[in-house]
Amino acid sequence: MEFITTDGKLEIKDNKIIQRRLTNERRRNAIFGFYFFLFFVNQFIKEIDKLNIEGKQSAWVGLILYAIPILSYIIFVIYTLVRQIIKNNLEISKISELILKDTELGLEKYLLVKTGAKRFKLYKFRNLEKEYERLIEHLITINPYIKVTA
Repeated sequence: MEFITTDGKLEIKDNKIIQRRLTNERRRNAIFGFYFFLFFVNQFIKEIDKLNIEGKQSAWVGLILYAIPILSYIIFVIYTLVRQIIKNNLEISKISELILKDTELGLEKYLLVKTGAKRFKLYKFRNLEKEYERLIEHLITINPYIKVTA
């Protein structure tokens, strides 16, 4: 079953809610970050060449200064990929509470999904389609122990 959100779709498969985003914001940020990653790799290679050719000890400082952003970017990319895989899959049987809130303008509703492990996920729906009502009804039929707060 599919439910349309403001920025994508929610699919329910095998007792899990899977979020599919349709916005390109993350892709834009990834391209921008990859540009800086290549810049630091280029500078790091230049410092290695300077160390090999000239043998200057000051090149070690440059190596360290350029290695820190390179390593932090690699760690950030790995963390983001793992987080995307874990965060986009939510088991329905672990959901303990659903909280429905209006936005400031009243055009959208936020559905805050809480699990028993103090983990939560926020979904945004438009008021006109009333997709949030269909999702809440479907989740309650699968897991009747879900507490709904409006």
